[in-house]
Amino acid sequence: MTKNYTPKNPEYYESLNKIPLFMDKMPENIEDNEVLLAIQSLLYDGTPEDVASNFKRSGNEEFQLGRYASAAEFYSKAILQKCDKEDLNATLYANRAACNLKLENYRQCLSDCAQALKRKPNHLKTLFRSAVASLALDRLEEAKDSCSIGLSIDSSAKEFSELLKSISARQSILDKKITEHHKKMEDADIQEKKLFELLTKRRYALANDQDIRPSPIPVADYQNIPKPIPDDDYIKWPVFLLYPAFGQADFIEGFHELDCFQDHLNLILAEPAPWDPNFENRVDNVNIYFEAWSDSKMTKKKLFKVAPNTTLLEVLHHPMLTIYNGILSFLVVSKNSQSEFEGTYLKN
Repeated sequence: MTKNYTPKNPEYYESLNKIPLFMDKMPENIEDNEVLLAIQSLLYDGTPEDVASNFKRSGNEEFQLGRYASAAEFYSKAILQKCDKEDLNATLYANRAACNLKLENYRQCLSDCAQALKRKPNHLKTLFRSAVASLALDRLEEAKDSCSIGLSIDSSAKEFSELLKSISARQSILDKKITEHHKKMEDADIQEKKLFELLTKRRYALANDQDIRPSPIPVADYQNIPKPIPDDDYIKWPVFLLYPAFGQADFIEGFHELDCFQDHLNLILAEPAPWDPNFENRVDNVNIYFEAWSDSKMTKKKLFKVAPNTTLLEVLHHPMLTIYNGILSFLVVSKNSQSEFEGTYLKN
């Protein structure tokens, strides 16, 4: 009894996929498929020119179906035949360039265009593909050169004129980016000099080794922390507020030297944090400290209390405060856990 194949039957599609005309992709092993072996034999039958032409034909069919990677493989096989007909070789490289352009393999596209133009210098399609790939890689001078050559061959080729407009627009964008980058670098240089002048004038105690900071700050990469920024005759500092009883921290990117600690705490501690359900860290219920080494061997730490209405500038002039790598840190301790904190701290 003949089995009825319907679109709902998976075996129907399996049977179709064994027929070369309906295959979704080539099987890895074709030894058991006599039809495919015969087709392969035909592809390799004849002179190098015949074989290259066969592969070219298959590549064209794949390209028309939008299977650009497969088409590029056929063109590559054709090129490997190394036939003596340079017109054919030029076409093969040009066609593979078209595939690589579709696949956005722009560098390979340029390489293929160069090979094609070596054999056929006036081929407009190849020149256009070369210009498009160069534009995609921001190699704008090369893109303009390809367009200029194309227009010198055919002044009515509008595709080159239109592409030149795109190249010009892209050049404007890149020029703007370069100008912005230079200005950013100049501004950074000016800021660096201004910061150096202010630090020299202030005579702050500075240290460049994070490892000797009395208590570590929760940072994986110090390079990502914003640097101090000069603001007229003052500085905005990156500041960490550490809550040792909770193992938490807040970060203030630009703590101005004229700001009081209470100004920032009023914002940060306006509501309880998720990790402080009992709202122990209220503005009126915390003490602020900075740490310092009390001995030259850096074996003993000491706490120095900071009044909430004190400005950062006043604290920075304290003889015991050291700034480590341009980053400041202060301890914020709830009065509820003050005794426990001091006891633990003194033991350490």
